[in-house]
Amino acid sequence: MNNIQNPIQILLYNSENSFVERINAILKEDKLLYAVHTVSEIDELHQKLVQQFYDILIIGVVKNDNPLGVLKFRNENHPFIPILIILEPTNDSSFLQLIEAGADECISIEDVEKIGFHIRKSIKRKKREKATQYEKQNLTYEKEFYRNIFELSPIGLILEDSEGKILDANGSILKVTGYTKNELVGKNISIFAPPEEKEKVLNDIKEILKGNTLRQEVININKDNKRRHHTEIIESRIQLPDGSMGILSINNDISLRKKVEEDLLKSNKSLAMAQQIGKIGTWDYDLMDDKLFWSDGVYDQFGLKPGTVFPSQNLFLSFVHPDDKHKVNEAIKNVFENNSDYDLNIRMLKNDGTEWIGHTIGALIKNEKGQVTHFLGIQQDITDLTKITKELIEAKEKAEESNRLKSEFLTNLSHEIRTPMNGIIGFASLLEQESLNNDEKRNFAQIIINSSKQLLRIIDDILEISKLQTKQIKIIKEEVNLSDILLELFSIFDLKAKQSGLHMYLKNQLQDDEFRIQTDASKLKKILSNLLENAFKFTKEGYIELGLKKEYDTYIFHVKDTGLGIKKEMQKIIFERFSQEEKEISQKSGGLGLGLSIAMENAQLLGGSVCVESEKGEGSTFYVKIPFGGKKNTEEMKQNKKEITEQTATILVAKDEEVNYQYIEILLRKFPTPVKIFHVVNGQEAVSFCQKGNKVDLILMDIKMPLMNGIEATRLIRKTHPDLPIIAQTAYARVEDKEEALAAGCNEYLSKPFRKDHFYKTIFNYLS
Repeated sequence: MNNIQNPIQILLYNSENSFVERINAILKEDKLLYAVHTVSEIDELHQKLVQQFYDILIIGVVKNDNPLGVLKFRNENHPFIPILIILEPTNDSSFLQLIEAGADECISIEDVEKIGFHIRKSIKRKKREKATQYEKQNLTYEKEFYRNIFELSPIGLILEDSEGKILDANGSILKVTGYTKNELVGKNISIFAPPEEKEKVLNDIKEILKGNTLRQEVININKDNKRRHHTEIIESRIQLPDGSMGILSINNDISLRKKVEEDLLKSNKSLAMAQQIGKIGTWDYDLMDDKLFWSDGVYDQFGLKPGTVFPSQNLFLSFVHPDDKHKVNEAIKNVFENNSDYDLNIRMLKNDGTEWIGHTIGALIKNEKGQVTHFLGIQQDITDLTKITKELIEAKEKAEESNRLKSEFLTNLSHEIRTPMNGIIGFASLLEQESLNNDEKRNFAQIIINSSKQLLRIIDDILEISKLQTKQIKIIKEEVNLSDILLELFSIFDLKAKQSGLHMYLKNQLQDDEFRIQTDASKLKKILSNLLENAFKFTKEGYIELGLKKEYDTYIFHVKDTGLGIKKEMQKIIFERFSQEEKEISQKSGGLGLGLSIAMENAQLLGGSVCVESEKGEGSTFYVKIPFGGKKNTEEMKQNKKEITEQTATILVAKDEEVNYQYIEILLRKFPTPVKIFHVVNGQEAVSFCQKGNKVDLILMDIKMPLMNGIEATRLIRKTHPDLPIIAQTAYARVEDKEEALAAGCNEYLSKPFRKDHFYKTIFNYLS
């Protein structure tokens, strides 16, 4: 204001030039810079005041001029422009009248030399008035502003004194609590607290007055004391208008938010439980931030604890079965390049290597601009579902197969019954002819008898399977001599083998004290008979072997043949009722397809089982496992077995003719010291037995055997067992034969038939 750039702008109103010149002259002598603008007409004055800002208005009033009109205009339009009035000497009442009308300064013309001082004084006073006016206006504005904020705030506001007495409350708090302002003012703030929280409220007041701001969630009650609502409050100390300390309490009703949070929590729990029950997990790949999110369900599917690893595409692929990774990579590529569906069933792995099957579905998510931002989807463990589906399909196929087999069985049954019936009826009618001789009658009668036996076997099988199906079979256990059963079966089927051009062998690996067990002899015979009948049915050349050995508390029978063999995929089916491996072969061989089923179910009744080892075209071996059935302690049996092994000599008998083997076996069973007997039916098996490292103390080697004779077998055994005693046995008695056997490596030569005492002496000499 006191520099060249900002001279004091003065508007001088006076009609006398001499007065104007005098004022200019006085101001020039002042140290301050002034810019004087002169007007002489009232209208011009009004116009100047409207067009330009002036720091002061000076009115030079001479006699008979009245400045009250100018003052009125200034007061109404420019209240903050100070007015200095210069008067002719007059009385004090004129000065007072002008001051009351709004003049800032009134000086006498006699004091005009001091006009600079009065100008500055007037300007300063007006500025103070202006500032004071502004302060009053601002104070009024702020008061109304904050009052409006207080009243209109959607958040509940409460003013309290230092004792917690409510001084004021806004509409929001009244709306939530149901009180009127008159009902709240003067009450303690604890009016909102449940009874159990009132003491805490009073303690909080003390903490707030110490200068601590409290932020907490509380439960408030409304006027009728029925509804409780969650409130988030912030309470702080403030200074009240009277200068005392008070409290401002900001109350936000969060009941709705809490309900939403609780509902969301329940929804999330329900969703998590549903996902857990359904073995479902969700994943979200944020393409913008390159971040992958897994739900807890995905972690669980991979056998991980949530949050223990950072999800990534590479980590996900590490849990995909190596053989299925290409499926995932190809599917993801098609999703992004061709917008294809992402829908896969793939094999997955858990963290411990456990394999499971996952069904994963995904989709690309776009924003409002059409940009792909997320790739998200779900992943479900469908291992059990896949298993159930597979089992249902298999059950359906099995049911369909069962119906088919039953249909074939009925057709086959009709054929099987009609075949012997035709023989019985046909040849019975022929017996009525008088022209038949005795030989023809005997022949026809034998055919009728055989056909009747065949029909009886069919009927027995049907009755047997019916009893098994209705659980009417009872097991009658008694002490049984297994050696008697084996010899009985061998004698029956050896005759059939000779009639069929086959060899029949009996391979018994039990010790004398192991033959007696507790079991149902008739069931055991039926099992082995059915297996032997089956072997004869499908074996056209070669041999059939019936054998027995013992492993711990289990007796293992076997029926081995060199027949057609069985395909791997059919080896379980053949034990089912009405099942036969190949329809064409079964039609040629006959039968109802019940024999193996009857054998299996009877074995299970005895606590055992039946299984088969076979290759198509290479014959079959059926094993029947029957439990011991005695009461010997397992440790005692192990100890007995150990003691027997330590003192028992092992003799390998190589002989293809079963009857002769049976004779040798009987002699060895009665040998003065215990021996363990192994039986092979040709030289090739003898060589193989020795080369496998089996313990052998002596070999009884037959010279004439199929595949490889005893001479060749001895030569091969001698290469690996130079000190093993080998005693040749043959029906040949020529000197050359004996010399050939000894030259091949045999230690001794026994000619058939040999005497018992000579046989024992020879064996004893080499074992001792």
